[in-house]
Amino acid sequence: MAFARSFLSAWTNTFMSKFCFENLCNLSKEQLDSIPEIGPKMIESITDFFQDKNIRYILNKFKKAGLKLSLEENMQNSSIANKIFVLTGTLKKYSRNEAVRLIEKYGGKVSSGVSKNTDFVLAGDDPGSKFDKAKKIGVKIINEEEFEKILNPDSI
Repeated sequence: MAFARSFLSAWTNTFMSKFCFENLCNLSKEQLDSIPEIGPKMIESITDFFQDKNIRYILNKFKKAGLKLSLEENMQNSSIANKIFVLTGTLKKYSRNEAVRLIEKYGGKVSSGVSKNTDFVLAGDDPGSKFDKAKKIGVKIINEEEFEKILNPDSI
């Protein structure tokens, strides 16, 4: 059960923007090895998990019941899909957890530190060193209003 929780968490945060769950079930070890975010132990666990007859039975039941195990179309095509965000400072409209959930819901990723790979720094009041580093290396810094516009470009 611990693997299932660990895998589903990783899948939600990493794979969901790249693979439909159903397709992930059928990937070979070689195909899984081409995914930079996972290593040999995870590859072995994933293949063992999906080769289990009981798991396949349950997944088929889910499919027959109409359960969709993939991102909705609008999330896959989101303007923040696969973008990396770093949060700093105190946000007014969202708790940190709410902002993280929104970013992940639309296919974005959240990192704890700023790097050249960071796409956006979402800055609230009293930002810290992450804000300074983002300015120094030229990462786009946005406030909550700009964040909402990125999430809902049609509302502009």
